[in-house]
Amino acid sequence: MVASNRNSIKAWIALPLIIGMNSNYNISTTTNNTFGNHTKKLGDGNFALYSGDVNQDGQISIDDFNFIRNATQLFT
Repeated sequence: MVASNRNSIKAWIALPLIIGMNSNYNISTTTNNTFGNHTKKLGDGNFALYSGDVNQDGQISIDDFNFIRNATQLFT
């Protein structure tokens, strides 16, 4: 199972999950609940996914920055 958003790093659950009628897996109790610890605990106790992966290559890098910079310069 994976959690993702438009420009976020995908967060895979850390443990095997058996899908059934009463299946429940909470990724918001600790950052260790996602493979690679791809969540960040916020000050208010909530968790967030890392965002900025505009080209969806699995990492936030200068390529993502350049894409946004070029798009804003071209007003697209």
